[in-house]
Amino acid sequence: MRHPRFSIVIPTRNRASLLPCAIRSALAQTFDDFEIVVVDNASSDGTAAALQQFRGHRLRIVRSDTARLMHDNWAFALGHARGQFVLYLCDDDAWHPRLLECADRAITRTSAEVVCWRSITHFSNDWFEPTRRGLVNFGPPFADAAFDIDNAALLDAAFDLRITITDIVPRMLNSAVSADLIHRLAAQRIRLFRPCNPDYSCFMAKATAARRMIYLDVPLLLSGATPASVGASASQRGDTARRFLDQLLAHEPELILPQPPRTPAVWIGQTYMQCASE
Repeated sequence: MRHPRFSIVIPTRNRASLLPCAIRSALAQTFDDFEIVVVDNASSDGTAAALQQFRGHRLRIVRSDTARLMHDNWAFALGHARGQFVLYLCDDDAWHPRLLECADRAITRTSAEVVCWRSITHFSNDWFEPTRRGLVNFGPPFADAAFDIDNAALLDAAFDLRITITDIVPRMLNSAVSADLIHRLAAQRIRLFRPCNPDYSCFMAKATAARRMIYLDVPLLLSGATPASVGASASQRGDTARRFLDQLLAHEPELILPQPPRTPAVWIGQTYMQCASE
């Protein structure tokens, strides 16, 4: 079996209105050696109908009839990726058309096992704060250059709780990860995905074992901030974040969480503690 250069993994649940935009941004890539794996986590809305328009466009659709928690679903989705490198695309995000081209160039030039990039944030028209609706936040100026990541310094900063939601680190949703690295982590029984923030536990795991990680200081990811986004709504104490946490605690009652307010920074800190205890 031939393995594509990249596997684009899109976990989704009840985001039929957002998912097509994410898929179209993946299909619009200038680099064409990739597969798209959409993992439908027991959606009960119009997700199946929304996917019909993409039939035959190098998509594989995997549906779970039983709803999984986010970290479990991400792990389930990973098992269906066949590419040499794996990328996760959130169903409320979109990519620059040259993202895969830039990632492949960096991997070829440096032999990096992880390549990550900067994101910018688009606030939906129904965002909580009226003054931000429809706006795009580019963040600080970018260098349009590539830099080596110091794994040890990154881990030290995380364990000192000096890395939060605003810092740029090689999370799962902004990086390409070598399948070889994923297999090495599995052999060492290091979990990629943990509650409450599988995106951040993944970066911790990668930093422990990756031989080389590269950061592209250029915005290649458009991150959607909507009331339906778990991470984004957490900053506003939104209903989506509260439902996520309620479901998590219902399925994993032994999970110890700090007392409220449970902000994104607190969730990330909790995830770091779980990683440190391993």
